[in-house]
Amino acid sequence: MVLLKTILFTFVLLLVGCSQNPQNIIKENYYTSKKNISLDKYTKVLKASEADEFSRKLNKAYKGLGITLVKLFGKIYVFIVVKDSSAYFHDIQKGDILLSVNNKSIKNSTLEQIYREIKKFKNGVNLTFYRKNKGKFSVFLKKQKIDVKNVEYRLNSKVKVYIHIKNFAKGVTSEVKKILEANKQIKLITFDLRDNGGGVFEEALKLADLFIEKGVLLFEKGKNIDKKYYATSKVIDRDFNIRILVNHNTASASEIFAGIMQDYKKAVIVGEKTYGKGCIQKLYKLDNGKVLKVTVSEYFLPSGRSINEVGLTPDLK
Repeated sequence: MVLLKTILFTFVLLLVGCSQNPQNIIKENYYTSKKNISLDKYTKVLKASEADEFSRKLNKAYKGLGITLVKLFGKIYVFIVVKDSSAYFHDIQKGDILLSVNNKSIKNSTLEQIYREIKKFKNGVNLTFYRKNKGKFSVFLKKQKIDVKNVEYRLNSKVKVYIHIKNFAKGVTSEVKKILEANKQIKLITFDLRDNGGGVFEEALKLADLFIEKGVLLFEKGKNIDKKYYATSKVIDRDFNIRILVNHNTASASEIFAGIMQDYKKAVIVGEKTYGKGCIQKLYKLDNGKVLKVTVSEYFLPSGRSINEVGLTPDLK
């Protein structure tokens, strides 16, 4: 479970193919403002299974079975079942223990090996599970297109909307804009960013850009980077009262959006102190499906403050 959360705490600039030695890539691109630190905890190689999971979180759709696995105490458990997926319709449940893939035992297998085995079968795969009170059972799960729902909302009244953003994946800003444009009477917005570990760097800026007419949104500094990101005047021309719900797992892109809104006094931040990740990674595609994630820059909010290893302090607890 910790593994999945760690993967999500990141900003993504882009994914590039690369034939260089990872050490050379790090030497040429890694950046930290801190002295006497060789590498931060975000700079590392993601295994193919981790990279696949990471990619799915950042895209609108992918083809798969609809389950995420985790290894705990030597056993492989179902950790997430995606709604309306093949796994969902076959009643696979969180906590089910995976025993075999196409009748091949996965005992002593790593998560990497299991994902690789599942990936061999293009259209679907037979999986055997164990569940307490049900025992051993097998199902054939088809691989199908799964739409990732990163934004969910509900209207609490004609003027109030609750918007839950699970990840800052591509297209999140467009989805939020559609919600607000389809409901012209909305005046109070509650954004729920609790347990949102981040996502695509640009999406956090785009979302803030909907509410801030002009000014600097972010400063970015790196080894060969010194940038300012500005509002583009593409605001939704309405007045909103906005509150943003956060907790200790609100990180990265989520902190960017919340921090920008807080600095411009466009929202009230409610909840717990956030995770505190103020750096940006670039992804380099390696051999065998692996991905090298390297910290290339640090960011500063419009006020000039850094939240790296500090977090955002909410206005209300």
